[in-house]
Amino acid sequence: MIITGLKNCVKYCLSHMIEGKWGRIVNFSSTVARRGSAGLSA
Repeated sequence: MIITGLKNCVKYCLSHMIEGKWGRIVNFSSTVARRGSAGLSA
């Protein structure tokens, strides 16, 4: 599983959320990553 992008985003935003004493991290994904789609490259 590739989580590098999520990790980098959280790392960047976390300091701002701590400083502001407020924030939310909403993570969403798709099942397409697991099953793939015909005609689309990875």
